Amino acid sequence: MARHAQPVHIPPTSMPFLIKWSRGRKLSHPLAMRAKIVLMSSEGRTDVAIAQALRFHVNTARKWRLRFIRDGHEGLNDAPRSGKPRKHDHVEIRVAILKTILSESALRAWHRSDAGRPWRRGWDSPRTSSGERCGSRASASRRRGPGA
Repeated sequence: MARHAQPVHIPPTSMPFLIKWSRGRKLSHPLAMRAKIVLMSSEGRTDVAIAQALRFHVNTARKWRLRFIRDGHEGLNDAPRSGKPRKHDHVEIRVAILKTILSESALRAWHRSDAGRPWRRGWDSPRTSSGERCGSRASASRRRGPGA
């Protein structure tokens, strides 16, 4: 006896989201595929037919169809991941990066107007604690010693 998939009825409030997501180029690819699965299942297609058309496993089509039935269009978004929560939110991370980039020592090292053109003479590159330029060949050969 063949099992039939539970029919999907899309409420009018969810239809614009699903159409936009299925056609969207700026959204994540998985979200667009999930919307296509739901739209195809509302047309009466089976999970097997959807999986073959979109080149998914049958379980993937079944999973997103059932999640839409249970949670609506909000259920198509990724669920929160398990694991240790972040110590810092994205705002704190951005502030730390900007502080590092705009620190006084970084600004001193890259102060010259030709910082974007390092091949020019007089480029003020960052220096090590001993005063040598970072990454220069002369400093590397001095460290190796004579005859190396």
